[in-house]
Amino acid sequence: MSGCNWLRKREIKARTLRAFKQACQEAGIAEHPGGKCPTAGCNCEDLADQIEARAIAIIEAELGHPLPEVTP
Repeated sequence: MSGCNWLRKREIKARTLRAFKQACQEAGIAEHPGGKCPTAGCNCEDLADQIEARAIAIIEAELGHPLPEVTP
């Protein structure tokens, strides 16, 4: 893997994580240390589709164009 490709993948991963964190914050979902729900009544699974849609919208706004329907 070339250095440029590695940096691009790293940038994409960072952008994706930031978008999901922002979407979770906007929906009022608390941080999930270690990937575990912080409380027994956490409703993160109920909001999964909403969070994903918002994260995609955040990324598309940053890029200035829509993401492709299918990503290879």
